[in-house]
Amino acid sequence: SYRLIILCNCERENSYLPSAFSHYTVPMIPQRSRAEIQQYLQRHFRVPQPSDSAAAVFKEHMCVGIVSSKRAGMGK
Repeated sequence: SYRLIILCNCERENSYLPSAFSHYTVPMIPQRSRAEIQQYLQRHFRVPQPSDSAAAVFKEHMCVGIVSSKRAGMGK
C-alpha cells in the first residue's frame, strides 16, 4: 500500500503535478509548527533498523521522503 501526499502553497497550485491530482485536493491549514510536523513524521514513518525494507537506504530509515524544488521539470 502506497500513499502520495503533495504539499503545495498557493503560488504553485496550478503547476502540472498539483493540477493532475486536483480531484483529490483536501484544503487544509497547518495547525502545528513545521518542527512539530517533522517530529510527527519521524515517529510514524521510521522503519525498525534490522529490516529488509527499502527504507534502509534512506536517511534515518524513514519510509517516506520529501522532494522539493523551486523550479519545475528538473527531473525530480
